[in-house]
Amino acid sequence: MKEKPVKTNKLANDKTKTILALGAESAGNFCVYNKGEFYHSPDFGDLLDGANFENFQKEVFAHLKKNKLKPNIILTDLHPDFKTTLWGKELAKKYKAEFIQIQHHLAHIFSAVGEHLGTNWDALLPSDDFIGIACDGTGYGFDENIWGGEVFS
Repeated sequence: MKEKPVKTNKLANDKTKTILALGAESAGNFCVYNKGEFYHSPDFGDLLDGANFENFQKEVFAHLKKNKLKPNIILTDLHPDFKTTLWGKELAKKYKAEFIQIQHHLAHIFSAVGEHLGTNWDALLPSDDFIGIACDGTGYGFDENIWGGEVFS
């Protein structure tokens, strides 16, 4: 699988894009970025449960409709068999949106970075180096194998 880099500092400051990020399966939630603001959904529980996944889907559509949003970019986990990944591909076709998959533990790292920077991604310069450690269990790796916790730099 070819890795697709995401220029996060430019993407997060782009107030012309609407981004829908669908989480992994075990603790289902989603996040919508629009005009410099983030909406983070409540936890829908394990999305392998059909009722939880149906509620998750309904809430995604309700949030988009209520706020009159059409995603330009759909982000999902890298795992090809997650319900959120498969549904994200469908949504990308429906909305004619770019589809980007993010490695599970790398998503945790960028989530932590984003939590500290808020929408001020300009504070993280391309020349800034940092090390991120994610140890929350397993995630689908770039080499299509299941990885444990990772250290990224």
